[in-house]
Amino acid sequence: MVSSWRVQQAAQDIRAGAVIAYPTEAVWGLGCDPWDEEAVYRLLAIKSRPVEKGLILIADNIRQFDFLFEDFPQLWLDRMASTWPGPNTWLVPHQNLLPEWITGIHETVALRVTDHPTVRELCALVGPLISTSANPAGRPAARSRLRVEQYFRGQIDGVLGGSLGAEPLNKLLPEALSQLPQDIQPEVFHQSGKNHDAVTAERYRNVGVARRLRHSYRTWPKPMAGPIWWSAAQAH
Repeated sequence: MVSSWRVQQAAQDIRAGAVIAYPTEAVWGLGCDPWDEEAVYRLLAIKSRPVEKGLILIADNIRQFDFLFEDFPQLWLDRMASTWPGPNTWLVPHQNLLPEWITGIHETVALRVTDHPTVRELCALVGPLISTSANPAGRPAARSRLRVEQYFRGQIDGVLGGSLGAEPLNKLLPEALSQLPQDIQPEVFHQSGKNHDAVTAERYRNVGVARRLRHSYRTWPKPMAGPIWWSAAQAH
C-alpha cells in the first residue's frame, strides 16, 4: 500500500501541472489534471497520441461525474453505477461540457470509476483525472515501474509507486445489459488483451456507432445518445 503522504505529494504535483505515472487495475497509467490544457497536451506529446482520439476520465466515485449527468435518464445512471467501481469504462454523451483536449473529435467521453486503492485516493484529493495507458503509441502498455521508466525517463514529472490490481488483461465481464428494453439497447464493447489505444482506434474507425445509438435512443424524451459500455480491465 502506498503511503498517504506520497499520494498527497502526487496530488500537489498534479495541481501544479505535473504528468505522472501510477499503477491501475491491470497496467500502468499516465495522468494529469484534465482542466490543465498545457498538461494534457504535454501528456499527449509524451505518448505521441493525437488529440483527436480523446481521453478517459477516471474518478474515485460516480458523484465526481455529476456535472455530466444532470440530464441523464435514471436508467442510464443505475446501469453505470451497478458496474462501478471497477475496470469498466462507459462512453457517455459529453454535451459540450468538456474541452476538446479531453473529448477529441467525439460526441462521447470515456468515464471510469476506478477500484484501485491508490488511484481512488489520488482522485479523492484532486477530482477526476485524465488517464491513459503508460506506453508510447504503438508500444505495449507498461506492466511494471521499470517499463514506465524505460519508456518515459526524463519526460514525466513523477512516478507514484505501488502494485497493479488483480484484473487480468484478457478479462471479459459477462454483461449484455439484458435488463434494458430491446429498443434502447446500448452497444457493448469488450476489450480482450488489447491496450486502450487499440480499442479506441477500432471503436472510432466505425463512425456508424454514434448514428446507430442516436437511432436506438429516439424513444427517450431527450435527443441524446445513451452510454456505451465496454468491459476492459486495461482501458486507460
